[in-house]
Amino acid sequence: MIAYEDLVLSISRLCAFHYLIKNRRFAWPLTLCITLYKIFILYQVNLKILALSKCINLAIGSMAWNRWYQQDQSGTNMPSSILNRSQLRFIWALCLTFIIIHHFHMTALGMENITAILSTLGYCLAAYRKRECWTAWVIYDCFILCIFIEKELYMSALTTCLYFPIGLIGNIQWKKQSRLAGNTKHMTNKQISSYP
Repeated sequence: MIAYEDLVLSISRLCAFHYLIKNRRFAWPLTLCITLYKIFILYQVNLKILALSKCINLAIGSMAWNRWYQQDQSGTNMPSSILNRSQLRFIWALCLTFIIIHHFHMTALGMENITAILSTLGYCLAAYRKRECWTAWVIYDCFILCIFIEKELYMSALTTCLYFPIGLIGNIQWKKQSRLAGNTKHMTNKQISSYP
């Protein structure tokens, strides 16, 4: 039963990530449907804290759908960043160190709490079109992968591995879109200032 659910969930998430990478608002209603389905699955495998965090993500996703609509209407719909490169590297190093050192000493409940926080953080950052959402989701995938392996949900663990490259691609694409928007804005400002 779980293998079939994993397949449906993975295909749906891949579609949602495709639209999210392309910076399309349609990603949000699709994500909301997937999140409802994921809540059901998480309750089935006794990951109740993660299921509760997904309920919070439903509210954030609804807000994001509305927010992205307003941004699309006002023309301010390009992703941006809240951290510079060195701060982002520091966060990556800190998270990887934390995962490596504490994974063997952390209880399943602690892992589930951290995973829930990372998932919600990713949703919040995505709602505001911040590139760091992809980083939060990749780190989330690291933790959820460990949880799935610990619970012997190997098919879920395998499908989770698909999301690592998607997170990296999403970050790269949003960075390109952000740079493109910055260059376009810079060119427009130059054209305006060159008028007599």
